[in-house]
Amino acid sequence: MRVNRSIMSVVAFGALIGLSGQAAMAATSTSFLPPVTSARANTPSTTGGTLVALGDSITAGYRLPPSADAFPLLMGNALGESHVENLGVVGATSLDLLKSLSQTQVQADLSQANVVTIDIGSNDILGPAVADLEAHGTLTTTDLSSLYGDIHQFGSNLAKIVAEVHAAAPNAYIVLYNIYNPVPNSGLFASLHTVADKLITGENQVIQQVAAEGGLTVADAYQAIGPHPSQYMDSTPLSGYPFAVHPNEEGHQQLAAAGETALNQEVSAWQTEENKLVGSLPEVPFAGLMPLLGLGALAGVLLMTRSRYFARRR
Repeated sequence: MRVNRSIMSVVAFGALIGLSGQAAMAATSTSFLPPVTSARANTPSTTGGTLVALGDSITAGYRLPPSADAFPLLMGNALGESHVENLGVVGATSLDLLKSLSQTQVQADLSQANVVTIDIGSNDILGPAVADLEAHGTLTTTDLSSLYGDIHQFGSNLAKIVAEVHAAAPNAYIVLYNIYNPVPNSGLFASLHTVADKLITGENQVIQQVAAEGGLTVADAYQAIGPHPSQYMDSTPLSGYPFAVHPNEEGHQQLAAAGETALNQEVSAWQTEENKLVGSLPEVPFAGLMPLLGLGALAGVLLMTRSRYFARRR
């Protein structure tokens, strides 16, 4: 019986190596989507788990009344998530978020996530732009050059953020938000809206590139808030800004809907990749397993012969 068990173990091990190697080659990808497997039972779920929200004051729900919920909770409730962990930090830049990802508690939260939202970048560009406007009355050539340098650095930070989030939460869907333009497109602010729009468009192009390289879908906050943001902003200008920049309750509903749309697209993309994988796996008839069975049997016989040889020597 020991010999028979040895033979079966070797046969099973050889078959497993052969089939696992084929599956691994078919599944090779640089995507930041959850890992694709051929087992439908392992399909990542978007319900009943934990949504972790990373970002700045927009994610945190800054300036919302106590009775209102920020977009991460609205999105989590709509998805049927059991828990929402909102890690938004007021005033955070992409560099701040990148540094925070090394914190033990953040790593622990991400390890439990099945959905992660990332909404960062407004403070990377709008804060410096407003400061330059206050200092110079306009955006000089030097100011613009510095701001586009900030956008480039933001792109580098964001790529690292997405990679680290994926490493900490490899089975989670990542929803990456782009940036909306909070500057009113009317009256005295119309020209400023145009300038801000050029900078935000540049930043959003960077976000789109990072998403495309990772196989992610962008939650389109830019379109959700639209060209006339006043109806979606809170009524009180932020200190240092001549206009409001944070979403009101209706604005957060718009952002939640944009996130749900992006997530649905990612789930669809995941299922498409899964179907491709299943279709790419070759059928292995019993005859195709015979070489593996033969090798397993031969190895078992050799093991048995070796055992008997040394038993006789003893």
